[in-house]
Amino acid sequence: MIGAFNLTEVRKRLSGEAAIRAFSLSTDMSVAAVERSREPILTAAALILAGAAWITAWVVFCIGAQFSAARWVAGRSLAAYQAMS
Repeated sequence: MIGAFNLTEVRKRLSGEAAIRAFSLSTDMSVAAVERSREPILTAAALILAGAAWITAWVVFCIGAQFSAARWVAGRSLAAYQAMS
């Protein structure tokens, strides 16, 4: 939910590639925090951040797949994208 609510603001400020880089870095840092954490609260916060970044990156990929296809074949291309992911 966090990722979905912030998606509009992210799309305004960052290009698709920059957003994917930022989300990848956020996910990497969150996984590193989970690995090193000894506190359940820190682990939970890192997992929430990792999930939000992962879902938001996935949505950015879906938007890219949708807008890169011609309108007449958008349905088929999205179906193929979903089948592969």
